[in-house]
Amino acid sequence: MHAVRAHFSDGSIDKKFKFLSDNRGSMEHEFNQLHAILDGCGLIKVSDDPKSMTPDALRILLNNKPAYVLYNSTILYVDNQLNRERLEVTRVATTDLARLKVLFPARLNELKDATKDSLAQISSLTGHVRSIHTEDNQDKHWLFCYYTSFMLKTYYETYNPSKASKYREACADIERRFQMHPVALPAKNEATLFEMVTDDYNEVVSTPFNAAKLRKLVGEMNVQRLSTRFSLLTLKQSLLLADQWHWLDNLQSMLGLQVNIAILDAPLGIYNALSVVLMGTRLVLDLGMLFQHVFFPVGDENQLTPLERASVEIQQHFYHLANDTIWTIVNTLCNYGSYFHVAAPLATALMVGFTVFDIFWLSYLLIQVDADYASKRNEYVLFKSKQDEGSPAWLMVEEQLKQLERSAEKDQMELKFYIVAACILECGFVSAFVLASPALMPACLLMCNFAIAMYLSGGKYGVYREKSLVSIQEKNSEKSTQDMNEAWNDLMGTMAKNTVMPFILFGALTLSVPAAVILTLAYIAHERGLTAAYGPKILDYVTGNVPALSMA
Repeated sequence: MHAVRAHFSDGSIDKKFKFLSDNRGSMEHEFNQLHAILDGCGLIKVSDDPKSMTPDALRILLNNKPAYVLYNSTILYVDNQLNRERLEVTRVATTDLARLKVLFPARLNELKDATKDSLAQISSLTGHVRSIHTEDNQDKHWLFCYYTSFMLKTYYETYNPSKASKYREACADIERRFQMHPVALPAKNEATLFEMVTDDYNEVVSTPFNAAKLRKLVGEMNVQRLSTRFSLLTLKQSLLLADQWHWLDNLQSMLGLQVNIAILDAPLGIYNALSVVLMGTRLVLDLGMLFQHVFFPVGDENQLTPLERASVEIQQHFYHLANDTIWTIVNTLCNYGSYFHVAAPLATALMVGFTVFDIFWLSYLLIQVDADYASKRNEYVLFKSKQDEGSPAWLMVEEQLKQLERSAEKDQMELKFYIVAACILECGFVSAFVLASPALMPACLLMCNFAIAMYLSGGKYGVYREKSLVSIQEKNSEKSTQDMNEAWNDLMGTMAKNTVMPFILFGALTLSVPAAVILTLAYIAHERGLTAAYGPKILDYVTGNVPALSMA
């Protein structure tokens, strides 16, 4: 099930809309309902009562996802919350979803396309909406507004009924537009409705303080710390070697600048602190989430004892708990060994040894992913064998098998990519520790730097392998081949950027601190998409094409 993705004008993905796939905790049930609305925008018809079906049969029928089903003119919501053995089936009080199915019987695919097209118009993090109200796409605009208004109405009916009323009215207004004799809605309402939808999207996104998202952000910061740390050490060792071989003097004479190697030692204390603080923060978040689910249960969790809830949480998040606990301890001992009477060689040996830990754990995760894929595939194949070939159920399972294969390919290859990166990192560590040669040290550290760049690019590699499989399944169609090539170019660009940019920034630091600051700010602005949003305005202002700069 895919989260809604908003594409900016530069093609990047607005992470705001990833809440549909990332949220946990008290809002999980409601967001799963929204998933079902957004993904299907309709009903799955079943001939047997879902309440009498076995959990395994329901999971196969619904592809292990929450969904709305239609049984004897009754709408039921089937929820597989927290992947427990028991499925919850509840009756939907309203018939809004059925009315949506009747209202747009032939427009559902167009509705989904309209959603993507309209979301593409959201051009900045501030929710600024570019005008899309041309005569050619009026219908797409209103279809999108109905789509989003319906979703937000469902959300606010649970969390803020007073705000749900305006979305009920918006849905009713748009429905009148698509009746047999459409009522032309005033053009002045279009922008208001669109802004109302986008503003409240932002509010829905910011409602939960999501510890899982925060933990992921801290993890990304830690990998970025490693990337810049190894880049700094590689550059420092390279410059020291160049100075020893008297190459640095020639370089300084050529550039007419003084290279300040000592300034590279300034951030080392900060890096040592961050190595402990970031991993410690992740551990605190892990324990906080465990505490929350054990002592403040929600939904189906109330039916379990505290000990059972703790067992479920530990089983689900054992890897994260073990990983964060071990690396918090190791980083503390290695970076502050003097406080614990740990000699520097022993601290280095600890770091080298526990890097092997990452390889084993990633391999363990790969085995788990392979086992999950095999189990799900066997379920689908068994269910498919009981259906008549060519029947709707048979075709549905056939398509789900393809989707399952794509998802498994992405997850498996991404983990294998991380394992290769961990092996390269271990080789770099061991080489630097064993050889301890000033001449070879830059090359050893460069291996580590390349490995961290692979860690940062693992997601892109997974997407590339997924697109490659899609291209094979679709027999190298023009669109699938184009998507695969774009994914490959994105992977190569990301790898190059993650490998080279830290060297450029630290290299600028050794030459000029102000220049390094400006270059760093420009790079951050580019990464955050600010240059695409405000670059043309700044250029117009600098060239005198506009009287004043407006960043609104």
